[in-house]
Amino acid sequence: MDLLPVVYSAQKNAWMESSLFHEWFHSHFIPCIQEKLGEAVLVLDNCAAHPDANELVSENGKIIAKFLSPNVTSLIQPMDQGVLVGLKRRYKKKLLGRMVFTDEDGMSIVDFLKSVNTKVVVDLISDAWDEVKGEAVKKSWEKIIPLDIEDDIQMVEFDEHTADVSEMATMLNRVQGEDNQIGEDDVCIQQENPATGKDDVNQDDDDDDDENTVERCPISHGAAADMLDKCLKWLEFQPEANLYNLTTLHELQSLVVKKQ
Repeated sequence: MDLLPVVYSAQKNAWMESSLFHEWFHSHFIPCIQEKLGEAVLVLDNCAAHPDANELVSENGKIIAKFLSPNVTSLIQPMDQGVLVGLKRRYKKKLLGRMVFTDEDGMSIVDFLKSVNTKVVVDLISDAWDEVKGEAVKKSWEKIIPLDIEDDIQMVEFDEHTADVSEMATMLNRVQGEDNQIGEDDVCIQQENPATGKDDVNQDDDDDDDENTVERCPISHGAAADMLDKCLKWLEFQPEANLYNLTTLHELQSLVVKKQ
């Protein structure tokens, strides 16, 4: 459990509940904030799983929780203003990347999905969160606390969205085959381009970097992914392993998927 990249708890309904949240706040959130910031206000939406605000206070009173007004979550909740959308998009792209590798090894899509367990999901979500940029988090506060958001931040967000969509369309086509090609319109909801104010959908840009490589690597991307996967499984059983080791291997695994 100490090697997981997240704080993990579980209960039968697979939902957050008040006792779990209370434990997370006092045992994990407060120590982390005290080490890095010293004081903070945790903004929460109104949810039955969240304890009363008077239970979410550090001993010195410098770390507290405040709740948003009822029925405004979708309008001003910072995490709902693009952060979660970007996180889910990155997660789906990483899941598709793994599907490409297993498809090339002869595993069917159904068998691949059956092999995706909680541990795999946790690792992919952690990797996806590491890729969320600070600019996206800053912009998410715009509706609750108006900030001077620069246009280049919006353009970066839009460019990342269209790039992710293009990559996902390419990966889906690899597992679908030639007879059932998928366009980028099928893997995204149209997003407004902050530069033009109009709804745009990214056009396909099918560049093959492998053909331009001067010297061909003797180890294929698929073989590298398989070796890294075995290394990760081996490392998790070693008492000397730490989270830094696992994170490094996960970063290499993401690089392999991107190369593929």
